[in-house]
Amino acid sequence: MYGAPRNRIHHNISVNDTTFTELGGDGTTGNAFYYNKYVDTAHDRTEAFNLGRGRITAVYNNSIYLTGGDSRGLVVGTGDGGTVVKNNIFYVNASGSVVLLIAISSCCLLPVKRYLRTRS
Repeated sequence: MYGAPRNRIHHNISVNDTTFTELGGDGTTGNAFYYNKYVDTAHDRTEAFNLGRGRITAVYNNSIYLTGGDSRGLVVGTGDGGTVVKNNIFYVNASGSVVLLIAISSCCLLPVKRYLRTRS
């Protein structure tokens, strides 16, 4: 979604796509993703949420299951911030190391690019 303001993406199921969502471009602000399920067991590199330059983005109550060796559950760019990640389940089996995050109940402001994965 590029230059897309104020969208609500909810109650979707995506299986074996390389990316669930990618945000970018000017004007991408105020988007919310909630109650989505994304599973990828077919690709080596996948990204569930690549929030890029999206500003003021909410990610609530999603279930993510990725088995690719170079998979990323959440990528947050260096936009203006305001990203809130709450009550999600991320299972990411990256490079043989499993990252399992359940019920992130506090808000997380992520102003720099980070990957929810372990490195070997």
